[in-house]
Amino acid sequence: MMIRERLPLNLDSLRHLADGRFAERFEQSLRLLWILHHLYGDELFPKNFGYTHVYRSLFSPRHPYTSPKELCQDLNCVCQYSLKVVLQKLPPADQEVLPKLLEKNESEWKNLLEKTRPFNQSRRTYNNDLNRLVELGWIEKRSNCDRRDPKKFRLFPEESWPRVELDSGSRPEKLVQFFDLLNDLAFLDARIPVLLEDLQERYAPSQEQRFFYRVDFIVNEELAEIVDDLQQQLSALWQKQPVLPVRFIYNTRTREDRVIITYPVCLFYARRAKYLSAYGQTPTGEIGWYHFRLDRMHDLKSLAWSSSQVPFELRQLYETEALPSPDQVTAGWEQAWGTDFYLPKALLILRFPADFAQRYVINTRRHESFQQIAYDKIPSLLLKAIPDPQERQKILTILQNRSREDAYFRAWVRVGDRDLTMRLRDWRPNGEVIAPLTIREQMRQEARQELQTYQD
Repeated sequence: MMIRERLPLNLDSLRHLADGRFAERFEQSLRLLWILHHLYGDELFPKNFGYTHVYRSLFSPRHPYTSPKELCQDLNCVCQYSLKVVLQKLPPADQEVLPKLLEKNESEWKNLLEKTRPFNQSRRTYNNDLNRLVELGWIEKRSNCDRRDPKKFRLFPEESWPRVELDSGSRPEKLVQFFDLLNDLAFLDARIPVLLEDLQERYAPSQEQRFFYRVDFIVNEELAEIVDDLQQQLSALWQKQPVLPVRFIYNTRTREDRVIITYPVCLFYARRAKYLSAYGQTPTGEIGWYHFRLDRMHDLKSLAWSSSQVPFELRQLYETEALPSPDQVTAGWEQAWGTDFYLPKALLILRFPADFAQRYVINTRRHESFQQIAYDKIPSLLLKAIPDPQERQKILTILQNRSREDAYFRAWVRVGDRDLTMRLRDWRPNGEVIAPLTIREQMRQEARQELQTYQD
């Protein structure tokens, strides 16, 4: 097998050579890949070699050996290659994702492409690169050679090359396996249908859909186009630095249109719709976190941070470099069950008939904090989690009137979260909320209303 087959010039190979530190070792990975293609390439490279052999193989004969970092007069020498020229040899899809992987904005990326010359490095840098290839197992350092012997390194036979686990899932033809899944999730991003059409035409023109994964999306086709446009606007906004605050009109739950100025943090899909998680003005006029449904937003515009419309609290966060991040959103989700992580947290205790729990609850995934709990352990948990003695006593009284043979579960939840509420409704009439009392009372009122509705 040729080296270009084992390590082709693509993003997967660069990731392998970066060994988990891609952003930090990106330029070195380019040089390492280039060097390996010379060491194990078509031309006969000596089994024992040193820096001089690598130098002669890489650079033009006109390159100044005494000052390797000095640009030579040969425009075709590798030392002259800008990063832009080098990356032209990568697949277009790999080139497209590089700025994001390296965390560079548009201006920084353009500057890097034009001004960086990854191969215009000192002799010491190239010696370090060779030592790095030793660490990765692609070459070895000769232990028994004379100190004055310039041939300090040795090539391995092909059967001794390191095993390379390339991320083949990123190759377009491999995505064909996921046609069915992507087709059902196409509403999440307007680019997915375009990708599917291209993949189907190029790699699997006769493939028939056999697997279906249905996800409800409550937005009609006309609104879906508006939602896609908003998503693209926000995606473009996040590509630039600094990320700007936005102003839009929001149709609230009371069907009033409110002007909202906020800092957009991230998008997510939940409760059969797409949401923008943002920090700033809420529909009630307060400053804080809020999740806005995209199909209820319109007239989205970005604002300069210097704009007088931007609330003082937001501008202060910007000036102190303390703007919220997507990590805060995901951390909130991990702490308790419910997408509205900014709502108060409380302990949930649920009771199910044992047979129902065995069939539909046990061994299912809900939230990290959702776990089965023994009946006898609930009182001590309530003592730690519920400081109000009156509320705690009411819950204990309810518990004492329930069978210890039933199945009980505990979780940390966001009180008032609609996603959680919908799940609890799905479990009725088999799932009983023991705690907290606020959610228990909500379930009671809804059950009474349902009963009233079904009265003949």
